[in-house]
Amino acid sequence: MPAQPRHALAGPASPRWTETLRDGRHVLVRPIERQDARAERDFLESLPTTFRRDRFSGQISSPSETLVEALPEFDYASNMALVAVAREDGRDRIVGVCCYAVVPGSDDCEAAVAVVDTWQGQGLGTAMMHHLVEVARERGLRCMRCVDSAENVEMRDLARHLGFHVNPCEGDRSLVVHSLQL
Repeated sequence: MPAQPRHALAGPASPRWTETLRDGRHVLVRPIERQDARAERDFLESLPTTFRRDRFSGQISSPSETLVEALPEFDYASNMALVAVAREDGRDRIVGVCCYAVVPGSDDCEAAVAVVDTWQGQGLGTAMMHHLVEVARERGLRCMRCVDSAENVEMRDLARHLGFHVNPCEGDRSLVVHSLQL
């Protein structure tokens, strides 16, 4: 059974990191919070339709109210979601999200990461995943996995850079499983 987290809930005592990206822009990386629901909707709508379709099992149009309201309602005892927040056009905007969910009855978790197109290639996904891995280790998790399309070169490169091992997905050769022993 996974160890209990040091930070069971997001809030003022939750971990926060300021990152300077390759192009000099700054972001705040922190756990997602309840008040992020609208910003999360904007983030999801800014992602390519193909990403939304793959990530949300066929939901191609705008995310539903139910989905948007549920996203920041994480059970921080077994899951974690980090957002990267940047100041754009005079307002705070979510420009990246990474998360994991603990596989029930195990010390393993499944993770995912997404970055807005205009923020890709600057090290944001790498920085966010480093923090997510750190939190998972602090919580006593043993293995992090990401399942993705075998054609997703960006994710493959990010996973390799972070030390994940890549294997074909049993039963579906169009997918790969990236795994990292924590």
